[in-house]
Amino acid sequence: MHRRLEHARWPAPETVEDWSQGVPLARLQALCSYWRDEYDWRRCETALNALPQFTTWMKPASTGRSLRCGEP
Repeated sequence: MHRRLEHARWPAPETVEDWSQGVPLARLQALCSYWRDEYDWRRCETALNALPQFTTWMKPASTGRSLRCGEP
């Protein structure tokens, strides 16, 4: 993921000051920089894996669910 974020191809900057043309380029670049350099996926993965895991059967396939019941 780090390599993909490092080599992202960015669009031309927006021509307006608001969000009418989508996410401002600088905001998106800052978010990707955070994901690339600061976000600790392994910490979040550990927290998610600590939750009970369930499998729910739905036609035509199954889907995994993590549920936390009775806690604030």
